[in-house]
Amino acid sequence: MMQDSRTFRVISPLRHLVPAFIACVVALGIVYFTIETDEKWIVGIVAGVMAVGLGLGLWLTTRTRLEITPQQIIYHGAGYRVRSSWDNITGCEMRVLGASDIECLILRKPGMEMSGWMSVGAKLMPAANVAAVLSGRPPDYTSIQSYANLIPVGIFDTNWRTGEIGALIAQYAPDAL
Repeated sequence: MMQDSRTFRVISPLRHLVPAFIACVVALGIVYFTIETDEKWIVGIVAGVMAVGLGLGLWLTTRTRLEITPQQIIYHGAGYRVRSSWDNITGCEMRVLGASDIECLILRKPGMEMSGWMSVGAKLMPAANVAAVLSGRPPDYTSIQSYANLIPVGIFDTNWRTGEIGALIAQYAPDAL
């Protein structure tokens, strides 16, 4: 890594999992109160699976990072990264990411690079949508590609504009702010 490179980590990774935790608790409550008394053991299995999922989500959140160098900015997400030169940044906007509105840098040209497993998953989405329609569910039209032209700086510092991230962006891409 270059000496003038800076790496930022997600602030309060647990905070980002609060909506998922609440959804799990509500789902467990619904399962608990709607199943037969002699089948309550199922709640324990479902809770275990949910706990593993939440743990995986926490681990992936702690692996998420932002790298800033004089040449580029790189967002490392779960299974993909978005890389951009400073002259590719057009500005910043609030975008919906998951269950939150996050302030993001917007890129002129997409800069996404997917890992092997994410690439395979993205290619399987049309088949998953066909299966959804055949089973009577609505297809999911969201795509990982909708994240290809943004870098969510707001997850690394809620006051990023006045902090170190904002200072670096102002230095390397002053028109972005």
